[in-house]
Amino acid sequence: MHPALDIRILNELPAENKLLAARTGLWGDLQKLRRLVRSADDKQRIRYVPALHRFLDPSKIPVPQDWERSQSERLPAFVARIVFALRCMLGILSDHSVSADICFACWDHVWPWIHFLYDYHDHLAQIIEFTDQDDPPVIPIYAWFVIFASRCPEKKIAFISNARGFRGVLTRVWRLAPAFKGTHAYEPFLTSLARFLRDLSFSNTEQISELMAGAGGSPHDFAPLVVQYLDHISLQPSTAQVPGYHFARILHFVMLFMTLKASPDKSPYKDVIDVLCAHGFVHAFIGAMHSLLDDSVQGGEQMAHGALLLLQNLFVRSPGYQSLPLAIRTGFLSTLAGMCIKFGSAVDKEIRFFVQMLLPFSMAYYHVVVAFSEVVDELLELVQSPDLQAQPLSQEFTFCITVGARRVRLLDMMEADDFVLRACDNLVCGVILERSRLRRCSKCRSSYYCTRECQITDWKAGSHLKICGSSKMLTLGESPSCNLGFRERQFLRALVQVAYEESMNPICVQQVMRMAEGQQPFVFFDFMCNPPEISADSVEHSILLESLHESGAIPEWDCLVERARASGGRMQLHLIRVVEGEQKRLWVIPMRSSSDYIDKYLRRCVEIVREDPEGGTIGVEEEVERMLANRGDLVEIH
Repeated sequence: MHPALDIRILNELPAENKLLAARTGLWGDLQKLRRLVRSADDKQRIRYVPALHRFLDPSKIPVPQDWERSQSERLPAFVARIVFALRCMLGILSDHSVSADICFACWDHVWPWIHFLYDYHDHLAQIIEFTDQDDPPVIPIYAWFVIFASRCPEKKIAFISNARGFRGVLTRVWRLAPAFKGTHAYEPFLTSLARFLRDLSFSNTEQISELMAGAGGSPHDFAPLVVQYLDHISLQPSTAQVPGYHFARILHFVMLFMTLKASPDKSPYKDVIDVLCAHGFVHAFIGAMHSLLDDSVQGGEQMAHGALLLLQNLFVRSPGYQSLPLAIRTGFLSTLAGMCIKFGSAVDKEIRFFVQMLLPFSMAYYHVVVAFSEVVDELLELVQSPDLQAQPLSQEFTFCITVGARRVRLLDMMEADDFVLRACDNLVCGVILERSRLRRCSKCRSSYYCTRECQITDWKAGSHLKICGSSKMLTLGESPSCNLGFRERQFLRALVQVAYEESMNPICVQQVMRMAEGQQPFVFFDFMCNPPEISADSVEHSILLESLHESGAIPEWDCLVERARASGGRMQLHLIRVVEGEQKRLWVIPMRSSSDYIDKYLRRCVEIVREDPEGGTIGVEEEVERMLANRGDLVEIH
């Protein structure tokens, strides 16, 4: 036993106080004792601990049979006295003047009672939430307990946090924290909570279940607690070390769930990180990240490194990457620039991933570009900042924001169009009209026809019968394999259309060279390169065939190839590759022409190559330029 708990210490109290402390147990005695404790100085206050320690004897904890037998009799009054004594005891031990060793010496008398109260909280709620009339608003006894527990020696924290039931108590107080915000216990509780967040680990599912149970039972109850904690960090003044201290610990805590997400087991809590995102985690986390830029925060470099790694893992996973627009709106790029300026080469690798790969690649998506359009003016000013221009990554930032600005202009052009053109999917017809004037196949919802007769023709004589259904993997449309909305699909088509028009000359020349070798060409747009790479590939020998085999899309691809051959030169296959979370996604966006003018001209160029195999592409380039200059009213759409 620790010397401070020796009952003989009571002899050092004044006689009347000593007598009162020695007989502690009656309700009136406890009330008088607390008044003495409150009026005593630090040195005298600790001398009342032995009496309270003796009263809180764990052997007196009622067993379930006692509870059932005495529910309406003496037990509630007894528990009320225990709660009162615990409040008094924890009030003394939570003071910084009390040594950590004394706190831990009291653990074996305090924790069993707290655990009992937690287990029977629903039955004892009114007693546990006892309100002290001279100290409103009430501060939950669990809050004082967490503060007390955090004051134990550093080497004992892991032991405490792994005690069965402790995590449930921790999150119960966390959930109740807004109710006592503004009291003198709020900040000490959050600091104590941070200490335990740093040392928590999840070695089994039961430990996570405890955590969720205290929050309310499910990840959806738990997620708002993390978001509130991050908001608290963002609102802290830039003085002292509070933001950095808390951020380091919540970062460690959330990374535990990120690790759980990546684990191969079947844990029911693998998706906690996704639930966090659904409750606004990304917005709150980036707001808290911004606090690391303050000069008063020590260790910000290491925390920035960890935070960027967390977001990197989050944004490449589905559905985490869908939070990217929210991150952009929250000022993610500005925060990246601030970290680049403040921490320099220490975070270059992580920042480069975002500005050179993830963000430019993701700007193939409508919802990402819409978010970027809301902050583009601010970002264009940002890249002109002398502080940013002095950094090694300034060119990468400029490139990323320039790509975004170009996509915003494309978005504006698309939004300005009052109608969308589509071609009749009966290849014998192929008329190009406003989309609203065409009828859509009710089964696959991705093929359009100008008349019912054209639909019947394509079903019987065309190849629509082979690909109609919901199993399409390459076609942009409403199907289980395509989770893109109408605007998303429209933007991808516009993106390919502009890229094609900007590169028509070299594309046509490459197509001629493929055709001269007896191959059927298709155009490949790789939006996972910077800048995007556009090339004419071969249907027969493309290395992309392996990816199509792996995805199970070969039957659909073969049917699309067959349709292109049967189109009489009025349909070209354009294949695009875009990022989709941590995966690469291929889509076929056929280009439809109002006539076979381009196809005929390309075949004429093939004859030029075959007549003069040694002549290279010079003559072909001239013919292609002439062809494109005389297109007249030719219409080409995707």
